[in-house]
Amino acid sequence: MRTMKKIMMLGVAAALVVGGTGCVMPIWTGTEYDYGALTFVTYNDSNRPIDNKVDPIKKGTASSHKFLFFLVSVGDASIDAAMTDGDIRQIHHVDTDYTNILGLYQRKTIIVYGD
Repeated sequence: MRTMKKIMMLGVAAALVVGGTGCVMPIWTGTEYDYGALTFVTYNDSNRPIDNKVDPIKKGTASSHKFLFFLVSVGDASIDAAMTDGDIRQIHHVDTDYTNILGLYQRKTIIVYGD
């Protein structure tokens, strides 16, 4: 009986260690590959092109929040939502901020700079 309890505790500990490392699979969100902390933008809408000649004088943000290992997810962390927030018509560049607290809480924020 004690051996079974030790095996179960070891299994729970291993699951917590593996789950808490922050390892993620890349997810295609429609406009980008989401690697957690890394975001590769492939936003190529002809109405809103990325133009580095534009002065990055405006900033818009959009966030999504996930709770309890993705069981509950709220928010819109899209480039369009960030552009709407900052009243941006032309994009200079896009940045991202990612927070993960042991998988219990995660926040992803897309930050768009432009004019």
